[in-house]
Parts: sequence; structure tokens; C-alpha cells
Amino acid sequence: VFAIFCASFPFTDLAKAIPNILAGVLGALFFFVIRKEDLQKLRLKSLYLFGFLIFIGGLSMIIFQRWEDMGFIVRLLNIVGIILLSLPVRNYILSIKSFVLSSLLLLIISAIKLILYAKNTDSFGFTFGEHINNLLLGERPYLGMLYVTSACLCWFLAEKAFRKIRFLWYVGSLMFISFVFVISARMALISLFVIVITNLFYHKKSLKPSLTIMGGIIVLGIL
Repeated sequence: VFAIFCASFPFTDLAKAIPNILAGVLGALFFFVIRKEDLQKLRLKSLYLFGFLIFIGGLSMIIFQRWEDMGFIVRLLNIVGIILLSLPVRNYILSIKSFVLSSLLLLIISAIKLILYAKNTDSFGFTFGEHINNLLLGERPYLGMLYVTSACLCWFLAEKAFRKIRFLWYVGSLMFISFVFVISARMALISLFVIVITNLFYHKKSLKPSLTIMGGIIVLGIL
């Protein structure tokens, strides 16, 4: 159920109720499957960070009377809820794969819609227009971050996979990154660049792949 829940994230713009329904099912099952050792998976530092962000967000909302920020705070609480619901999950690789493959399906559908749009209109304008979100099946900034996340998860899955399958995950990662360039999701591109730079500093063993990826990003950026 948690794997299906993860697979529903990319398509929330089309069916917003599905993740909520699945979260309810997971909540109902939670107390039947949770074990004492599962609670040891909790990373308290992460929860403290989310708690601090929620506190700051709530405080600024009250002080400056920005009641429209309530949605932001609720989304932070949703993240904490998802972390708790994931504790009983044994096979986390399945959930990651379901999220990545679902994102890839969304990418393929969006790419087909873009090609048909460009063919019918002889235009490939992606700067302004309400048609963009309809073609991409979601908000561009959100989808950009979704695809960057999927690209990073592809790198992670490649490290866990056999050599023959590893290549496919790298191809999937390249597809996600390339599509982020196509849709001109600038914040996602900046985030991707920061991720690669961070990887260079904290994972010196993977220096060569990181340099290769960063070089590919620069080449794609120039193109």
C-alpha cells in the first residue's frame, strides 16, 4: 500500500484525492503492523528540524497575520506524517522504484503531449501561458523538483542494482535531467547543481561520476 501511495505522488494534479485516501488506509493499518524496533528508524534530528520549521512558520504567520501560509505549515505536517507511516515498511526499495517509475510515466505522457502540441501549433513557447501546466500535467516548479528527486533516486537505485540493470537507471536519470532542461524549471536546475556540488564535497569516492554528471549538466545548459 505504501508503494502505491508513493506511486500516486507524481499524478496528484490529476487525482488529488488518491494520496489522501491511501494515507487514510495506511493510518488504519499502522497500529496493526508497527513494531517496537521500527521506532528505532526515527531520525530525531530530522523531526526536530521539521518541528523548528513548523514553529517558525506558525510564529511568522501569527506575527505578520499571513493566514494564507497555513497551507505551507500543513504541508510540513504532511511530511512528518509520511515519515511516521513509512516506519513499518520493510522493502523500501519497492517504494522508491514505484515513485521513480510513476514519475517516468508522467514524463513520457507529458513528452508526448508536448510533441503533439509543437506539431499542431508550430510553436514551442515555454515562457508564459496557461497551456504549460495542462501539457505538463502539473505545476512546472513542482514537476521540476519531482524530476530532480527522481534523477537522484535513479543514482541511488543504480548503486543497489546489478551491472546490467544499473545502466537503465542511469538512462532514466538522464531522461529526468534532460526533461527538466526542456521545461526550463530554473529552481530545479539550481537545486540539481547544488546537489552535485554537495556530492563532490561529501562523497569523494564518487568524484569521477560526479564530475561527469556536472559536465553533462553544463553541456546541456549550453545547448
